Amino acid sequence: MTGQPQTPPNQPGDAADRPAERSTSFTATPADRARTYQTGRDQNIHEHHHYAPAALPTAPAPTRGTLKSGVTWSLAAVVILALGAVVGVDLWQRHTAQDTGPAGETAAPPVTASASSDRPRSPSPSPTPPASKAKPNPPAPAPAPSPSQSGPPPNPAGENCGRWNTTKVPRTEVRACGRVEDDRFYMIAEWRTTSGSALVDVYLWLKDSTGKSVIYPEQGSPTGIGFHAMAAWPTPQDKPQWKEWEVRRDLVHGASYEVCVSVTERNGAGPSIYNPTVSGFQYRLIYP
Repeated sequence: MTGQPQTPPNQPGDAADRPAERSTSFTATPADRARTYQTGRDQNIHEHHHYAPAALPTAPAPTRGTLKSGVTWSLAAVVILALGAVVGVDLWQRHTAQDTGPAGETAAPPVTASASSDRPRSPSPSPTPPASKAKPNPPAPAPAPSPSQSGPPPNPAGENCGRWNTTKVPRTEVRACGRVEDDRFYMIAEWRTTSGSALVDVYLWLKDSTGKSVIYPEQGSPTGIGFHAMAAWPTPQDKPQWKEWEVRRDLVHGASYEVCVSVTERNGAGPSIYNPTVSGFQYRLIYP
């Protein structure tokens, strides 16, 4: 195989400034087995080789202005990263302080002494306590009940009464009472029912200490002082269930007297007070 070199490639600096083509021709015989594409007969082979330029062009050296601009941008990037790190740390510390601190409370700033702390300060007004901790106002007193709300007036005799006695009127009881006020002697009768209600007639009179002689009233009232159609309930409703009467005659100071009381059904027959055997229910009281 014979070689026939062709024209050499372009040298650097040519106008085209690119690699030139170089061609080489070979004549191959069957005995030439060095090439893998050899066949069984003579062939004329032309090979074309491409060569790169002797030296690759290099980038121009950076100028001074370009270096300065790059340094400036690098410094700016470093500053931005540093500021971002500071802000991130501050936000993290704030978030951590809020998570670890008690709810609704903030840490008080530290107190530092200064030269102005020696000067006297005017006392600050005491803070107003929050509404939730303020003492509640005491409840207003309830208004005094009116007479209609408090019920009828009680028996003025108080404890100067005898025991409750069962009468001939079904479910009705009565007791005799008395009191003395400003040298005035009062006979009192009080009544009630054990259940339900009733209308009754009530009678009062006064006897001496022996219980035989009638002191008051005089002979003109054979049944005594009568109160008719009196309502009776277990407890008083809208009217008092007691009556009193002043003894209008002179009495002996220090002497004992018997207050007598009797109850009948409405429009029933009254007691015969001058009958020695009729005494009703009595309560003894001393005229002071």
